[in-house]
Order: sequence, then structure tokens, then C-alpha cells
Amino acid sequence: MKSLTIIVIMLLVASMFPQLTSAAAQKPVKVYVQGLEVEFDQTPIFTNGRVLVPFRQIAESMEISVTWDQKSKRVTAQYKSAFKKKTVVIPVNGKTATVDNKSVKLDVPAKIVGGRIMVPLRFLTQSLGAQVDWNNESQEVDVTY
Repeated sequence: MKSLTIIVIMLLVASMFPQLTSAAAQKPVKVYVQGLEVEFDQTPIFTNGRVLVPFRQIAESMEISVTWDQKSKRVTAQYKSAFKKKTVVIPVNGKTATVDNKSVKLDVPAKIVGGRIMVPLRFLTQSLGAQVDWNNESQEVDVTY
């Protein structure tokens, strides 16, 4: 009888906190750039409905040059071709980024997780001219440019 009471109490507590059970059941996010899966050394994370990914790995998968300014705690992605040039600067923990020297408000700031700078995937890739498609069911992101 005592075991049954404990089980019932545990089920009641679990039902009071559905975000704990749904977070545990959530699939890991997969990111594809031009149809190829990007392998990250730090798992993408969700923050306020946005997917954050390691800056260097996503940018390099798009053949974008990357730099990190330790003093100002900012990452820079720069794309250059014969026809186009784009520069995106994202501060860690900042609310505003710059795209080609124009201020843009961020929904979610970049942050450092596990020694990696995690940036909002949609913001970075769309700022560089890519299209981003999210599949909620499979938890997959397709980036094309």
C-alpha cells in the first residue's frame, strides 16, 4: 500500500510540471545546410522558441568567414563574393546586432554554452541571405542559399 501511495504522488507531481516531461522527450535538433547535416560539437539549444547553434560551425558550413573579438565579446560573420558582401556582428548577451552597420534587435541574445558561442540560427543565416525552414515534427532546420 505504501508503494502505491508513493507512485500516485509521483504521478501527481509529474502531471503538475508538464514542461519537465516534454523537455525530456524533445528530440535533438538537426540542422542541414544545402542538404548536408551539420555536425556540432555543442548540441543546439532552444531559448525562448529560438534555436541557438555554435557560431563557428554554422558559419563555416556556409563558407562564411568568422572572427571572435575577445575584448568586446562579439562574433562577426562576413560573406564576400564578386557580387555581394554581407557582415553580421553579434554581441554575446547583447540585445542588438548589426547587419551591414545597421542595428537590428535580437529576439534572443547569443550566449556562451560549453565554451562555444551559441547564436540564433535563423537570425544569422537569414541576415546572410539564406532561407530557413523549420520542421517542428522532426525538429529539423533546413538552410539553403
